[in-house]
Amino acid sequence: MAVVWPDDDLDQARSYLVEGRLGDFFRESLGWDESDLGDSSFQTVKVDDPLVPSGVLKVECVAAQSGIPVWVCRVDRIPSNTSQLEVDRTLRALSMHRLCIFVQEGVGFTPRQVWRWPSASSSRLTRHELLVTDEAQVEALLERCALLYLTSDDIANGVSILGLLDRMRRGFDVETVNETRVASNQMAGLFESLAKAGMSEAQISTVMARLLFLLFADDTQMWSESEDSNSFERMIRGTHQEGTDLAQRLNELFDLLNKKPSGASAVADAPEYLSGFKYVNGGMFADAVPLPAEMSGAVAKTFRQQLLATSERDWSKVSPAIFGSMFQSVRDAKTRREMGEHYTSEEDVLKTLNPLFLDELRDKLTNAVDKSDEPTRLRNLRRELANIRFMDPACGCGNFIIIAYREMRKLELDILVRLRNLGQIDESELGSLVVGTAGVSEGVRKRARSIEPLVTIDNFYGLELDPWPASIARTAMFLVERQMDQKMMEEFGYAPVRLPLAHSAHILEGDALTEIDEASGEQVDRDWSKVLPVTPQDVADGVRVYIAGNPPFVGQAKKGDAQDQGMRLAWGEDYAGYLDFATAWLAKAARYLKTLQEQTEALDVKVVPGDFAFVSTNSIVQGQPVASLFAPLFRDGWRIKFAYRTFPWESEAAGKAAVHCVITGFTRSEAPEKSRTVRVFDYDWSTRRTVEQEPVHTLNAYLVEGPNVLVEKRSKPLSSLIPEVVRGSQPTDGGNLIVEVEDYPVVAADPMAARYLRPFVGAKELVQGLERWCLWLDDATEEEIASSPVLSARVEAVAHMRMQSTKKATQELAQTPHLFGEMRQPLEAYVCIPSVVSEKRPFFTVKHFSPETITSNLAFTAIDPDGFLFALLSSSMLITWQRAIGGQLESRLRFSNTVVWNNLPLPQISEEQRRKVIAAGRKVLAAREAIEERAGEPVSLADMYASLATMDPALRAAHDELDSAVDVAFGASRRCSSDEARLKILFERYQELTAAEEAAKPAKKPRARRRTAK
Repeated sequence: MAVVWPDDDLDQARSYLVEGRLGDFFRESLGWDESDLGDSSFQTVKVDDPLVPSGVLKVECVAAQSGIPVWVCRVDRIPSNTSQLEVDRTLRALSMHRLCIFVQEGVGFTPRQVWRWPSASSSRLTRHELLVTDEAQVEALLERCALLYLTSDDIANGVSILGLLDRMRRGFDVETVNETRVASNQMAGLFESLAKAGMSEAQISTVMARLLFLLFADDTQMWSESEDSNSFERMIRGTHQEGTDLAQRLNELFDLLNKKPSGASAVADAPEYLSGFKYVNGGMFADAVPLPAEMSGAVAKTFRQQLLATSERDWSKVSPAIFGSMFQSVRDAKTRREMGEHYTSEEDVLKTLNPLFLDELRDKLTNAVDKSDEPTRLRNLRRELANIRFMDPACGCGNFIIIAYREMRKLELDILVRLRNLGQIDESELGSLVVGTAGVSEGVRKRARSIEPLVTIDNFYGLELDPWPASIARTAMFLVERQMDQKMMEEFGYAPVRLPLAHSAHILEGDALTEIDEASGEQVDRDWSKVLPVTPQDVADGVRVYIAGNPPFVGQAKKGDAQDQGMRLAWGEDYAGYLDFATAWLAKAARYLKTLQEQTEALDVKVVPGDFAFVSTNSIVQGQPVASLFAPLFRDGWRIKFAYRTFPWESEAAGKAAVHCVITGFTRSEAPEKSRTVRVFDYDWSTRRTVEQEPVHTLNAYLVEGPNVLVEKRSKPLSSLIPEVVRGSQPTDGGNLIVEVEDYPVVAADPMAARYLRPFVGAKELVQGLERWCLWLDDATEEEIASSPVLSARVEAVAHMRMQSTKKATQELAQTPHLFGEMRQPLEAYVCIPSVVSEKRPFFTVKHFSPETITSNLAFTAIDPDGFLFALLSSSMLITWQRAIGGQLESRLRFSNTVVWNNLPLPQISEEQRRKVIAAGRKVLAAREAIEERAGEPVSLADMYASLATMDPALRAAHDELDSAVDVAFGASRRCSSDEARLKILFERYQELTAAEEAAKPAKKPRARRRTAK
């Protein structure tokens, strides 16, 4: 992004930054406020640091905004990391969110600054170093700080602390993103070298997981608390430059790390070149997967160079949370599509986890602060964290599991810090446990046990079909555990010693939906209670289960036999063939948790054991599949807890999967009467940001507030006042009966062909005003066709195309190659309806045509003699109904005659109301004609209806009048003030009409009782 300072003071801002005048930089250039901390704006921190001879660091708050203070510490030399953390600890007692900048300005030292800012992936401040004399670094920092500039709107409306934190993180979390991106490319190179060495993908996945662990262990002091503990990098450097002994050394290292040492030693006896490592255990190095001993020549040399370059990266900055995306990058797009994988960004993972359960936990921490019983509340919250079991049954490389674990550890660390600040934890001498000082007292050990993390990785579960990402998920969980232990070390000077590994996440390789029955050998429904073994007594004791993830998306037409069988087993008697493959995970999660609740109730314990949420394609809340999915869920007591309406699902991986999604969270807890606790999130397509709306009491299956109705496909209109709408004619011709603009002169020059040339419109031609034609040969004789070179050649090409088809029905159409495959052209004037329109259109763009204009199968037609249908279709009521229950193609609105039109709940209206609707529709047509008259040429509907803001005022006024007439026709007292009000009316009318329809059905005759002989 380019640096844009709205008041053009970039040069001044740059000067402030380089000169270290950071108060002026934030207050004058960025528009932040003065410090509001009063006497607390100056802090003194005692440190024991040779870089700080005075033993004292002075810190000043130079600016603040939305509760986020900016602290500056001016020093001769940048203090050690330990001293920086001590300063941060002092500042954290004053404000949980903060920005701290250390400015080196001593004589003889290069001007430097160290910025420590709030990170999305850390419970503490993350650091960024600036060399003031490096212009590129200065410009990069200015570019990030541009996000913190307060606009006039910000000043007028205020900016929340969460909004400002989001800006800061977007600006400053680039180190992690960049490191991970570079690391992913390096890992791709290692993958290719191992493949060239002749290893299978399964072997490569194991080796890559081990290399990840070793690289990360080096840079997170896993082998030793010394910052110089790069044992793995040192081992690689010790190999031959040609790489001839690298495979042998790695094989020896893998074996060593799996060999349990004797006595009190941390590692088995090893040669000097393998010194510095510890016994790992945990199954990480258990299986023998040797690198090929024959790896030599260019492959061996390249592999060594790649591995050495990879080891030189700072792996402590690489995010385990996006390892899945990293490893997706080394698999081709075809593999991802075949498996339905859509790997996820961290932001999108948190969209699911936060409203599912994390936000509720954070609220409990916030609400506990400063209460009289705060220590008790905090300890209870820790126990609640310890009792959570989390599962992602389509875990891939573990994004959801990793982030859930990390966020829970961050929350637990915040609890521990708060308890310490309240004097509830004594952290003195805890560091002696880490360095292994002899004679550590039992009191110190007891204090350590009191802060031992209760959130452990063995409370996290996953199912993954592919061994490759499963192995990465297991590894990444060890790594994120280590990262969080380091955060704990920074805060308390103590963290658990993890090697040898004693705990691991439960990542099961296998199909989430099916398994093979050992007794019968048949494929059966997989029992999730064996994957996540929580008992009713566990629930009674406080255990809660949360299930979430991003299951594979496979539409109806693309499901294979195995996937179809999995869905049949998951859904049982409720199975409907047109549901997306991802819905099977909703069915299984709902059944698992419902069964667990019923078993717990048998113990006379009335609790809801857990909730679930999944990412799915937006097709599950649109059109025909909705009733099939939600009817069983609602029947079984589930309700929507939160929802993200349609948004683009992002992936961190190269060549990322593009898909439009929704997120739906479900609970069986009862909503208090008249409460508004259901959270709703919308995506703003103009700003590409997610916006949380006001909470509602209930959401229905279409993710709108309204009656919990399910609109099913109908063959006839529900309302007696509207006729059927029919799809247009389908050529099935290989393009040979269609005449494009470039072909028109040649076809029109043929007298016989010109006789049968007709305008041809589909959705695109209708909306964008494009010209296209077709050869409509319904009345053409064989002699006429044979007399025309153009017609005979094209008809012959149609016959050939149809005969080459693999479909029998298409082959049969070769008998009449001059005709469209499906002919549904009206014989009188009609209204044409596009099958798809942009979601940005304020109204459905329909138009009248004479029967001489042929409508394709990409649009619909309906006879409209008086203009009533045109008016109805052009109203806000219609497009609101479409948005609520209709399908979408990506994010575009997809019209359906069977779901949208046939279910439109138009009640009986008076002749006067009908007359007003027709008259208002004619004013819309008149406004359109006026626009074209002023332009002196045809104007497309796309231009007329680009957006509500750009509509011609007269056209918009005409639509307002039309909406008034149509809204009243549907039962409103006047024109509705919002689409939400229209939806309420629409669902009410739908309930009334369907109830009346059901009541009008003849009662079923009772079955005659069979008479039996006495």
